[in-house]
Amino acid sequence: MKRVLALLLVLITLLPLACACGQSELKIEETVTAETKAETAETGDAAESETATVTEEKPAEPKPQSPYEQSVTRILIIGNSASNDVFALLDKVFHAQGFGGKSYTLSYLYYSGCTFAQHVNFMKNNSPVYDYYKVSNGTSKTKETERTVKYALEDEAWDVIFLHPRGEEDVLHSDLKLELRRKIEAYVDQYVPTEHVFGFHLRAVCPNDPEFYSGNWPVTPPAGYRERMEEYYNFDPYVQFSKGAEAVRTHILTDPTYKYNISTAAAVYYAQERMGVAQTALYRDYTHLSDLGRVIAAYSFYAQFTGEPIEEVKLDAVPAKSRQSRYQSLGDLVLTEDLKHIIKTSANYALEHPWDPIEK
Repeated sequence: MKRVLALLLVLITLLPLACACGQSELKIEETVTAETKAETAETGDAAESETATVTEEKPAEPKPQSPYEQSVTRILIIGNSASNDVFALLDKVFHAQGFGGKSYTLSYLYYSGCTFAQHVNFMKNNSPVYDYYKVSNGTSKTKETERTVKYALEDEAWDVIFLHPRGEEDVLHSDLKLELRRKIEAYVDQYVPTEHVFGFHLRAVCPNDPEFYSGNWPVTPPAGYRERMEEYYNFDPYVQFSKGAEAVRTHILTDPTYKYNISTAAAVYYAQERMGVAQTALYRDYTHLSDLGRVIAAYSFYAQFTGEPIEEVKLDAVPAKSRQSRYQSLGDLVLTEDLKHIIKTSANYALEHPWDPIEK
């Protein structure tokens, strides 16, 4: 019994010490836990900070390639005789300049004097009324007659489809043509399922000074044409380009549907107004470009499409077989150094100022 009592006394004596130790361990654990939480919080903040930094430095998503950046570029122009003025020599310019070593296909649908309204009607009725021209990488140009727009659209996986207005009606009244443009775009989207973009081309129009009706032109303009030129432009090339460029700035450049907008008009008018090239040297009749005008337009198109200035005009001549004229037999047009200077300077001006009015 005495031993039991002695053992109880020892336990009673040691109990406070055990409690103190337990409290001490508890406090240590609490301290360690609190410190761990603090460290964890700090580590978490640091991790979040590092994560934020990594997020900020994450490379941007690669931009889709532009048609020019692709290994192959396919261009289709839906137009008229004015688009032929550009297309007639465009393949020769692409081939001579090299097009960055990439492959290309150039095509256009031609119907004389065709307006947007007529294009829409021909699409609606699937009318086989177009001449269809096509050339790839400097090969011989092919021509098919009595083709439809649908036929051309399904012929290639087009990258860029250019709409080419007839002239004063389609350009100056672009606000009234929006519905027609949308119908053309919808039709193209239907038959070109691959990714593609649209472009708009503003070409030069000869506004016909009255003096040129005294026999200088080989053909007579259609009825009412002279009156429209007087009404719209007062026979002034400066007024014609300024009004056309303003219409494009207002109705086309603000439309995200159109990614490639090219003004060969700026180059032709620059050659006339600032480089002193005679109007009769730039046009072959009351509205169509001469071979010199065509070369200037083609180089201007090339520079604006690639986004690169012309460093050297590598085309040396326009072969006689490429010089379309109903009026006379033409030989080769040799591009002298003076002509090359005019072509290069005019094209590079239009590259930098495609829609800016040209000071007289």
